[in-house]
Amino acid sequence: AHEQAYRLASRLSAVVPGQLPRVFFSDSGSVAVEDAMKMALQYWRNRDQPNKNKFICFRHGYHGDTLGAMSVSDPEDPLHKAFRSMFLMHYVL
Repeated sequence: AHEQAYRLASRLSAVVPGQLPRVFFSDSGSVAVEDAMKMALQYWRNRDQPNKNKFICFRHGYHGDTLGAMSVSDPEDPLHKAFRSMFLMHYVL
């Protein structure tokens, strides 16, 4: 990391509610969605509950074009339909 990233992380931690001493930067929105999904999966694995590995998504939702982000986007979206067999387990509301 570099000084500007440390400074921004410190400022972000100071303005969010609660005590959040860590900041994770991503290079795009879909990568951020995927990073959050991986963090959620890792959280449940660390708590010895690896079966908590499913996601909920909303019809007409869009979160990006990486595979994980597409998994929690609308599975009927024409851009994502071709990859449906590769998506993570999810439920559509």
